[in-house]
Amino acid sequence: MRLNLTLSFAASSSSCLPRCRSACPSIGSAGGVDRDPVTLTQHELQNHFMPPFKAAIDAGAMTGMDTYISFNGVPMSSNPSLSKDLLRTDLMFDGFLVSDWDEINLMNSYHHNASSDQDAVKKAMQGSSIDISMVPYDSTFIGFMKSLYTAGQVPLDRMKTSAKHIVEVKLKQNLYSVPVPSAELVNQLGDVASQAAALNIARESLVLVKNANNVLPLDPTKKVFLTGASMDDIGLLCGGWKCSSK
Repeated sequence: MRLNLTLSFAASSSSCLPRCRSACPSIGSAGGVDRDPVTLTQHELQNHFMPPFKAAIDAGAMTGMDTYISFNGVPMSSNPSLSKDLLRTDLMFDGFLVSDWDEINLMNSYHHNASSDQDAVKKAMQGSSIDISMVPYDSTFIGFMKSLYTAGQVPLDRMKTSAKHIVEVKLKQNLYSVPVPSAELVNQLGDVASQAAALNIARESLVLVKNANNVLPLDPTKKVFLTGASMDDIGLLCGGWKCSSK
């Protein structure tokens, strides 16, 4: 299981963009589908899942990404106990928080706790500390926010708080003076050092299992055994975003 809040760290002085410097510990659904609900006790959450997030924030994480799941029946995009109380107050995260891909609208189309996309935006602005809505294919979020503000359902202070989070990160990273990375950083993409690091991570993720007393009926003359539903699925082997969302 995973709590899918991605935290990004301040970049080194040679780069002008915040970037992720660690693996992203997360709570995923028990069924393995990234939008399925998660049920956990506060003890499990605080003791088993939160320490890596606290360490990341203490180390200087500047940005975070929310998640599709519902936690104990409440979608993360409108969950004040986690998005506000835990993240902002207890963990003292003061960077900016972006939604996952089209996450807010899913309260209407998937979680069904919102009556429309505009109602979903209202719930997100009232119940979460999300600063940026990642909607890949339209800009209706802007119109919804204008309508909600005019109707007095999203106060100006809420928008100012999000703007403050975003602007502060940009100032810390000097993005107003250097809006894009310099050309000299291009050579670092896929360089030898990066490939070596990726290979080492892959090696360290391997699990060696000893077939003691021949518990598994394996052919001793064979050197390699591949099993599981994903072993011949190139889409799944390359990652969930290489194929349709599951």
